[in-house]
Amino acid sequence: MLRGWWNAGARGDGSVGTVKPIRSFAVASLLSLVGACSKPDEAQPPPPAAHAAEPSETAKTEPPGPVPPRIEDAIAQANASHKPLVLEFYTSWCHPCQEFAKTTLVDKRVEAALGDVMFVRYNTEVAPGDAAGTRYKVSSFPTFITVDKQGELVSRHSGMQTGEAGVKDFLAMIGDARLKTRDEADVRAELSAKPKDAGVELSAGRWYADHDRTSDAVQQLDAVAANPSATAAQRATSTATAKRLRRLALWKQQLVAEKLELASGAPGSVGEHDLMLATVDSGAAPSDIHAVFTKVFAVQTDPSVVNGLLYVALAAGAKDEALAAAKRTLGDSKSPDMLDTLAECFHVHGDRDDALRIEDQALTLSGSKNPALAENRARFAKGEGDSTDVIAVHAKVAATWKRIDHAEDEPTPDVSNGMPPGFPPPGAHIINLTPPI
Repeated sequence: MLRGWWNAGARGDGSVGTVKPIRSFAVASLLSLVGACSKPDEAQPPPPAAHAAEPSETAKTEPPGPVPPRIEDAIAQANASHKPLVLEFYTSWCHPCQEFAKTTLVDKRVEAALGDVMFVRYNTEVAPGDAAGTRYKVSSFPTFITVDKQGELVSRHSGMQTGEAGVKDFLAMIGDARLKTRDEADVRAELSAKPKDAGVELSAGRWYADHDRTSDAVQQLDAVAANPSATAAQRATSTATAKRLRRLALWKQQLVAEKLELASGAPGSVGEHDLMLATVDSGAAPSDIHAVFTKVFAVQTDPSVVNGLLYVALAAGAKDEALAAAKRTLGDSKSPDMLDTLAECFHVHGDRDDALRIEDQALTLSGSKNPALAENRARFAKGEGDSTDVIAVHAKVAATWKRIDHAEDEPTPDVSNGMPPGFPPPGAHIINLTPPI
């Protein structure tokens, strides 16, 4: 059994190399169903020899080999290398763990992909794996965990298939880890370290696309298409992806223009969602956004309707129009919630004293028993922070564009047979799930 295998080799200058990285952790439901061993109950007898090695003191003493770093050191090294940190937790008696090490880890495609992440294997029976396993509450094996730069858990997957299915699942995990943990500094550092590397350019393009940075994504993808060292598959993928991004960007521009026209032509009846798409994170010209809200608030007089539209205006950056409409429509309100909205408009506008004054009125009307208003007042006093309602508007718009972006994705598998999505087809080779007893 390999102990604490990780991709950190010594460089010529005596420094420690980076550990092997992981890509797309998008297989959670499947991995949780197959190939996992539960942690043995210490009060029960050891496992039979026919199933797994007895977890005795002898089994816990592993052969000499590279000792993995403490989890704190692994996090620091991953940050320094600008690579995602992916951990595998195993035990000496776990048969699926042994199969993973003997089959999946030695696959040439996996070995190549592990260069993109820092990959550390921890035996939870011995130090430092025991402490790492305790930190992340690991109880089944193998368990694969991706953590962020602060060491916080990002993804957790238990179990692993064998053969080609296992390789594909693990490669997907590696890709997902890169997308979920890297920031732009990591992307730029990798591009700088490996200029003209088609794989790095393609990875950067995917990262920018995943973070709604279309122009940056297209730039990287076009670089792959023009890179003489790129493979035919890389060129085809980058070209197709760039075309798709350009098509989606054009369609988004057309949709935003249509919604702006609708809001401008029918300001008294435009729906809140249409107004969001036209103005919030839409790329529309600021002058067009301000003009639309001027028209909308000029004809809307129902305080309950205006109250909701004000948060759309604040999310869209139309703070002057929002404050003017709030003072005109909500200024005489006796509703704590509406006064809270008025205070929010003052806060976003930078009028701290007025925000606190109005919020105190709202708290008085509510009998000072509304914790949400009290939290808002504390935020106004600091002069910073966004309303949860404004944050929710941005999230709704982002969710809509995300659905559009993935309109061409493969549909959800048919589950009419009662099996969960992603469950292996009949006859698939699955590692023994039976834990030692």
